[in-house]
Amino acid sequence: NALFDIRWIEPTFSLISSINNYLFASSGVMFFMMYAVIALSLKYFAFINISRYLYSSLFLYATSYFLLLELTQIRAAVATGFFLLAISDIVNNRMKRYFIKILFAISFHYSALIYLFVYFINSKSLSKIYWFLLPFLAILISGLISASLLLSITPDFLNAKISNYLSYSERVPLFNLYRLLLLFIYLFFVLNSHRVKDEIFIVSIKLLGISLAVYFLFLNLGEVFSVRFSGIISIIIVILIPF
Repeated sequence: NALFDIRWIEPTFSLISSINNYLFASSGVMFFMMYAVIALSLKYFAFINISRYLYSSLFLYATSYFLLLELTQIRAAVATGFFLLAISDIVNNRMKRYFIKILFAISFHYSALIYLFVYFINSKSLSKIYWFLLPFLAILISGLISASLLLSITPDFLNAKISNYLSYSERVPLFNLYRLLLLFIYLFFVLNSHRVKDEIFIVSIKLLGISLAVYFLFLNLGEVFSVRFSGIISIIIVILIPF
């Protein structure tokens, strides 16, 4: 049964589907509601915890990511909630707590595997030269990233799903209006990073930079990898912009 095969679907999707079948007779509305309640609760507590401008962050989220995540990409919505909740663990060097939250995120969406690699960023300082150049360096080396390389470094149980994504994933442009806007915002904050002495601010800038770098690195693999992997990190912009 594909519904319970973790090669194709995350384990929590199977769990929530089973709960919905048992309690709500497979109601589509209740299925989405369960995901929405989890995702919105996580994000609300995360915003309270890390946003220096709570209502601005809530407004930005409601007018940007809410429709995309809570109403369509429901599994990613929960994964990003766990990630936002884990950002304070980066600042406070709580490695165990961070990775526990990220494991929960992965159980909701496998693309959250990318979160495993961002814990070790330095929240104390930011090298303007390095972080300014990061997206452009990613463009230069993107040609080295291939499907065969990706399949060789990912867990075996994910290879079937990755191969399936690669079979229909469309190429994405190097730049579009949205990506140019993100790049402009990112470079602006990098150049002005000295103006705000706040570790959440530093971490948020770096995460947006990593998001852009991931987008450019995975260009050759198509939309699924480039847009989705970068998108679940770029949600940090709702924390960054109010600064």
